[in-house]
Order: sequence, then structure tokens, then C-alpha cells
Amino acid sequence: GFSRVGNLCFLGFKATVLQHVTLADETLVGANALVRHDTEPCGRYLGSPARKTATHETTGICIP
Repeated sequence: GFSRVGNLCFLGFKATVLQHVTLADETLVGANALVRHDTEPCGRYLGSPARKTATHETTGICIP
């Protein structure tokens, strides 16, 4: 099974994305994070397992 990585995603050093997971557009994944589930657009995910900590929409970084 393949994973899908959307546009303008950033994966930190040693980040792991499991099979069949979709990273939505403009997702940020922190270093050493383990992504086990699909992400939401403009989300920031940290930890192992990765959890959503913020959205870029609130900071104005997300491109509409």
C-alpha cells in the first residue's frame, strides 16, 4: 500500500508515515513523528504517535 503526500507538505528529520496514510496539502510533520492516520489540510503534527497541535490557518501561513 502506498501513502499519498499532498502539495507543499514538510516532513521533519526521521519522520515516519505508515502505509495507506494521506498527508493533506500543506501539512507539517515534526522531526521523529510517527503519522498513523490521515491528516487535515494546513495541520501541524508532532509526536509519536503524531497528534495535531495547530493549524496554519490560525497563523496565516496556509495558502488559500
